[in-house]
Amino acid sequence: MDPRSTVIIRYRESARGVPGIAVFIWSIIMAVSIFGISAHLASSFFEILAVTSTFLLAAYLGWFKSMGIIFFAPIVSWLFAWFPLIVGMMIHEGFISGLFWGVLWATIGWVVIGGAEFLALFLMALPFRIVSGIVHHDDNIVIERPWGGTR
Repeated sequence: MDPRSTVIIRYRESARGVPGIAVFIWSIIMAVSIFGISAHLASSFFEILAVTSTFLLAAYLGWFKSMGIIFFAPIVSWLFAWFPLIVGMMIHEGFISGLFWGVLWATIGWVVIGGAEFLALFLMALPFRIVSGIVHHDDNIVIERPWGGTR
């Protein structure tokens, strides 16, 4: 085999922005929203706040090519929201009943809530990621020749 016939194709795609800070802020907003919804404090406001902040995070992550963190965002959100969820349920349901339902929602129910957050973030971020790839078309594909030079 002729060594000059070997071609190496390297595709680079790098994320831009600071997705960790965005996920941190979103998690705090989601914790406040979940507390407000579980305590029945102006639930429609907190529902709108949760959906709007999720959409804005998805747009940010999709536009700046940081889709991988979408898998970890619900986990980070759970770390911030489990305690406010239990407290909110205790405010609405009473101490014993609220503690039971809060712990139930914070453990078992969070699988459903986290899955819904993951699915919503992914489906909302995907169109932004596609448009970002079209708009920010970089020369990320590099073909390296073993005898030197790139194309």
